[in-house]
Amino acid sequence: MTNATIFFTFSILCLVALVAIFALKYLTAGYRAKGEQGYRDITNNTIEALRQEIANLAKRVQAMEKLLKEVE
Repeated sequence: MTNATIFFTFSILCLVALVAIFALKYLTAGYRAKGEQGYRDITNNTIEALRQEIANLAKRVQAMEKLLKEVE
């Protein structure tokens, strides 16, 4: 092989490696974003469930206060 062929092959391999590195970088960012979105969805659902539970507890406390006021 001549020096020109070796240089050309080496240049192509370097370019392919650079493209692969950047492709993996962007694919990883996409997967990370999906994972974070799923985590946010779970967190939001949990917070909403807790808010509903607090609202139910507040209603129960109000009912108990009303009952205690009637007993007095």
